[in-house]
Amino acid sequence: MGARPSSPLDKRQQQQLRGQVDSLLRAFLPCYRRQLAAAVLRQISRELGPQEPAGCQLSHTKKLPRVREHQGPLTLLRGHPPQWQPTFCVLRGDGRLEWFSQKEEYESGGPPLGSAALTGYILLTSQREYLCLLDDLCPSSSGDLAQEEPLRVLEEPVSFALFLVHPFRAHLCFCARTRGAQRAWRLNLQGAIRLRATGAWEQSRARVGGWRTTGMVTGGENSRSTFPSVEIRDALEACLCRMVDPQLSQLTLALLSPVEAMLGAVRTLLIRGMDRLSHHLRKNPSGTRLRREVYEFGEIPWDPELMQICYREAERNRNHLAQLAEPFGFLGMRSLVFGVQDVAQQLMADAVTTFLQLADQCLTSTLDCGQAAEQLEKVRGLVLKKFTSDSETTRWRFTRDWLLDIFWPFVWNELGVSYNLEQPEVDGDILATEGVCRDVIQGLLLQRIDGELKKILGACNRTCTRADCSVAQWNQEGVGEYLRVSGP
Repeated sequence: MGARPSSPLDKRQQQQLRGQVDSLLRAFLPCYRRQLAAAVLRQISRELGPQEPAGCQLSHTKKLPRVREHQGPLTLLRGHPPQWQPTFCVLRGDGRLEWFSQKEEYESGGPPLGSAALTGYILLTSQREYLCLLDDLCPSSSGDLAQEEPLRVLEEPVSFALFLVHPFRAHLCFCARTRGAQRAWRLNLQGAIRLRATGAWEQSRARVGGWRTTGMVTGGENSRSTFPSVEIRDALEACLCRMVDPQLSQLTLALLSPVEAMLGAVRTLLIRGMDRLSHHLRKNPSGTRLRREVYEFGEIPWDPELMQICYREAERNRNHLAQLAEPFGFLGMRSLVFGVQDVAQQLMADAVTTFLQLADQCLTSTLDCGQAAEQLEKVRGLVLKKFTSDSETTRWRFTRDWLLDIFWPFVWNELGVSYNLEQPEVDGDILATEGVCRDVIQGLLLQRIDGELKKILGACNRTCTRADCSVAQWNQEGVGEYLRVSGP
């Protein structure tokens, strides 16, 4: 069975439909032309403007993000009235913390006493700092004995404390048995907090589009029908000259400093790991010790103790950078620092993956110890070349993206743009106007940022050409040939 064919339209219906189509076209075409013009101008600007360095050359690992699982006994403040009670805690690879009454319950698959995803937590290891924080949050002048009871318990001296603080969720108060256990838990918990925080930050940016897709232009009736690029460009130039230009150089240098320090620390740790492998290969190429060394080398990106020096460099100039970004209302400093640490882990993981892949290609059972060590030296040299190229790309892109994140909302609001997320229906003309505003603002901001990066980084950041990308395009046979005939 099929649907009955519709009867032909009569003359009146044809005229009515033609009128509706003409009306739709009259409303649609101006919006379409503006959007098309903006897209063409954006593409031309992208082609004429400063180019970013070459793309990634290291093999990208898909193992990230994750944290190393950690477990062990801790003392937890819990119960009514609150008391310090022994527990067995497990930090999962997805950044969740669980605690059990004893280890046997965990090993038998029993349910935990409690659990917490560490999104939004801050870790403190100073009892004095935590008590000062509690005094600010819960002043004791109210005379509420129920509130003072936990404070009296916490005022008793505790050793090797781990306080997990959240702005609106219950705090978690732990104590470790030794200073070494406290340090191990601190490093692993910090990694879990970073994993959860950067995941939530990226999801929120993707969901709302940063600030770049939801704004509505305010103004008179003429704003609906006038192409605004000239007016916005003049207002934007005035705003940039007044507020952005005087701070751009300092902000760029303050942001580049921890990024470059982090890249240097990752490179040093990578070289140390590769040299250690080469040493053991020369000493005992077929022993179980070498296999263990290879495994430990592959786990470097997820070893919080080894990666700590790289993560610590991300904190450099944080206070200075926060002071510079404060006039722009930037509130993402914690996410920025976590972002630098994420980049450190990703670069290390990619470099380790690339080294092991290339080593697996060139090391065969037919090679003696000396030949194998020579091939490994060639792999080391090639990985360092790729790492240097990716470091330049990372330094440029990361700094560029975060400078745009710092300046964009401030400039957006300075130009009289307000948010309207709840309006169910939006006039197409207003959307087109907003799209042009967005493109003009972002284009001029990126011109300023790219020019400053080019001036500061200079010859260290070669612009991308097809020749620069040739290493990334080698196939396995080409790499193998290079390793056989070239020197380190």
